[in-house]
Amino acid sequence: MNTKIAKKRHRIGGQVLRQRSGQVILVSVIILSGALMSASVVAGLLTAYQIRQANDTVESMKAFFAADAGIEQALYNYFNQPPILPSEIVPSREYYGANGIIAGSTSYSSSLTFRFDSQNPTQGQLPVGFTVRSYGDSGKAQRELETRVTTKF
Repeated sequence: MNTKIAKKRHRIGGQVLRQRSGQVILVSVIILSGALMSASVVAGLLTAYQIRQANDTVESMKAFFAADAGIEQALYNYFNQPPILPSEIVPSREYYGANGIIAGSTSYSSSLTFRFDSQNPTQGQLPVGFTVRSYGDSGKAQRELETRVTTKF
């Protein structure tokens, strides 16, 4: 009796192929694992970008509302502090400025400047209105708001 164990052979197209025990499955598992790992990395990056974008949106809104608070504070100062006489108004000078910290790293800075009809106004000339500018900061976000008021003095 023949004690040698014969290896299985397959014939494909006239060629004899030996059975490769498990190599194809091993290579397939490695390739699929790599594809799954790549998909997981891409999904993780997309999630991280969405979280960062959501955080930036929150900081942007905080900065916007801080700038709005600065405008409100400058207008409050304008209407509730002793008035400036038109003869005392110096063109391009800032009045009724306000600075404040709302919470944590959220802050604002605002100022009020008077506007004139002419390009080169002189001291004592009556203004036609005023502009309130306010800057809000929160984290990395910064927002600027401006309000123009036309009035007769």
